[in-house]
Amino acid sequence: PSGLVGRVAPPRPGAAVPPRPRWPTRRSTMDDDATDPDVVAAHPPETAVDPKLYFQVGENEGKWLEYDDRGVPTKNIKKRKPTKKEKDSLEAEFLEAKTRYQQYLKDVEVWQKQLVELEAALEGRDKLRWAFRQVGEEKAAPIAVDELEDLFRIAGWDDLSRREIGCVKKTAAEFTDESDRLDLEALRKFTTLQMPVLLLEERLQGDVMDEFGLEELYSPRTWRRKLADCDDIEGLRKEKKDKKSKKDSKGGKSSPRGPSSPRGGPSSPRGGGATSARKKSSKDGDASPRVNRETTQDGAASPRGGRERKEKKENKSK
Repeated sequence: PSGLVGRVAPPRPGAAVPPRPRWPTRRSTMDDDATDPDVVAAHPPETAVDPKLYFQVGENEGKWLEYDDRGVPTKNIKKRKPTKKEKDSLEAEFLEAKTRYQQYLKDVEVWQKQLVELEAALEGRDKLRWAFRQVGEEKAAPIAVDELEDLFRIAGWDDLSRREIGCVKKTAAEFTDESDRLDLEALRKFTTLQMPVLLLEERLQGDVMDEFGLEELYSPRTWRRKLADCDDIEGLRKEKKDKKSKKDSKGGKSSPRGPSSPRGGPSSPRGGGATSARKKSSKDGDASPRVNRETTQDGAASPRGGRERKEKKENKSK
């Protein structure tokens, strides 16, 4: 990729610092690993000396006694000022050191930007490695078993329950090294071969409780808070029950089906002082609606056997 290999300073006769190529091994040995952030991080740009310190270190150390604001020598170790020829040589050397240092700063900026881009691209190529590098301070350092929960959260494995995470931690401890930590290769082997089988067995046998401490589910403080919440709920239920019993006792022996009930009161259509529609009677002795209101000397007649029917029979007999 462009920007990985810096420029090579041109040779100069009598130069105090020999020309140095920047990242000399990038093209020869890193072509296949140009997208690996660890490989790129292990090959930073070749350092360059600050021009203000250039005449005080390296081959120039101990030669000069005084310097100006830029760091250019003004007196040698014998307290003599440099000649005009020496001044010209010192100025040219200072400008070259300044140019190399400015190029170094640009290379560092490109290198750091590339590291950020490669880290972001790693999430799509190898998410487990990307999440592993987010845990802890050092990206490639092994992690503790207790940090697996953070790794699962960063990787987006949010569907794991507390119980499943506890079982995973318990089994992952068998893959740790002497310092009880997991490196990337051990973690990859565990998550590829052992963890899927472990989670499958755990979910198929969800009704079987394995032996593990209650602290793996919640901390002691959380357990105390949950128990206190249960006590508060139970007390609230008891208080509501007592209020209901007191309210019922104040009402006496009255029942919803007593005199005030629609079935027992006078307004009920089935009983009481009300008169049914079928037994309606009046003071003048009216009969049922089925009985004709017109009466004769012989008594009340049915609506079907009225006066007209009787007259027809008399006419036929004549």
